[in-house]
Amino acid sequence: MKYALVANLTAGAFRAQVRAGERCSFARRVAAIRRPASAQAADTQHIYAEDQLTVAPMVLRQPPMGYPDSLRRSGIGGTVRVSVVLDAKGRPDSGSVRVVSTPDTALNGPARAVVAGTRFAPGRTADRAVRAQIVVNVEFDPTKEETAPAPI
Repeated sequence: MKYALVANLTAGAFRAQVRAGERCSFARRVAAIRRPASAQAADTQHIYAEDQLTVAPMVLRQPPMGYPDSLRRSGIGGTVRVSVVLDAKGRPDSGSVRVVSTPDTALNGPARAVVAGTRFAPGRTADRAVRAQIVVNVEFDPTKEETAPAPI
């Protein structure tokens, strides 16, 4: 009697079933093994750095910036650099918004709010949209009435 091994990998448990009357090669048996759902989910959770992307994310729309009046009157301004992880649809992950550098800590809150509310075209590797970590420069100029983050 000839046997074939059919393997299913589900939830980390290996279940083998022997069927009588079939014969298959080792390669076909290995091809029958599916990757667990956790491994597939890990692929979608990978975060790409800016230099790993073939197409960088771009700003599509952004909320109005809240420049604190007290800082504007005092002439305090500059560039706040904000790091953020974007999902595969270009939406910022609110838990990942971090200030990298700032000229004044009072500018951090408005800069984080602008980046968290901005919608981006997603970063891409080859032909698919992916999660990406980028750094956005948010300009605060006390001589201008309205300021906005520079496009990436």
